[in-house]
Amino acid sequence: MEKYKKYNAKVYKLDWTYKFTINPQYVKSDINLSTQINWWQNELKLIFNLDNVDIENTDIIKVYEITENYTNWILVYTWIVQNVIKRITNASYEVELPLLWLASIFTYKIYNWTRDEEPADMVKYFIAQSNLDYNLFSYWDIQNYWTTLNIEFDNKNFLECLNTIAEATWFYFYINADWTIDFKPKDTEPTHKLTLWKDVDNLELFNDTEELVNKLTLEWDGWTTIYEDTTSQWIYWVREKFISKTDLQDQVSADEYWNNYITNNKNPKSSTKIKININFNWIIRVWQNISVLNTKLDIKNKQIVRASYSRDYINIELEKYETFWKQFY
Repeated sequence: MEKYKKYNAKVYKLDWTYKFTINPQYVKSDINLSTQINWWQNELKLIFNLDNVDIENTDIIKVYEITENYTNWILVYTWIVQNVIKRITNASYEVELPLLWLASIFTYKIYNWTRDEEPADMVKYFIAQSNLDYNLFSYWDIQNYWTTLNIEFDNKNFLECLNTIAEATWFYFYINADWTIDFKPKDTEPTHKLTLWKDVDNLELFNDTEELVNKLTLEWDGWTTIYEDTTSQWIYWVREKFISKTDLQDQVSADEYWNNYITNNKNPKSSTKIKININFNWIIRVWQNISVLNTKLDIKNKQIVRASYSRDYINIELEKYETFWKQFY
């Protein structure tokens, strides 16, 4: 069976009223975008061969994807129209739409506010507060995996608050295309298993000590804590870093942070970039985990932290991990 991947785009008003579906034959641009965990989707541009497209600023565009492994269209991206550009080129009419991820319109801020509770409850509170104005967000997988965290939010918007909590807990968050929010630790099992040379066209692996830290000086709420890993220092010399986390408000939260930081950074890290071809027709998303088969490379249950999409392939970047390959083939 011939492999295929198709996209379909629908246009809505800002109040989610459906307007029309964009005919793919009029779209000149390809679907090229990138996204990463603890962040959001980057800008996308769509270009049409029409002059009379009924699209206005603040319209919302939803993009759906279908492959041979899925019988129904799946919502994969949601953007808001930032601008509408019309031009005449080569005696034809053309419309260009710079699109922004919908969260870019969110401006709700937290000013000088301290919370002392479980991180999952903080995230749920921010969602409730944001919905007072926009009614955009919901959640389906936010559980109390973590003990109480004492943290201060000073002049931060909703997304910055989420990122602050993610940094303090070493969890990830991701806002899906349907505006559900994931906030949890890394999954324990791989979402996808890919095969080298069948699903994967090429691999790039890097190993260095650039980000190695075995002595951390952490400033928090007017206090300073120093933690060292002597075993790492004996092997790699002293690699010191100073971090100011004034939003951490008690010793327990500070201890949790710097223990996690040293554990995750005391040894050299490997990073991996993978190009996935159209043979792999399952939906690939950041925050999912993958394993690569048919190789001795240590790519087992690694989380996707960045992804760039086009019609025929996906480039992904995996979380950094300590072990490197034994034999490269």
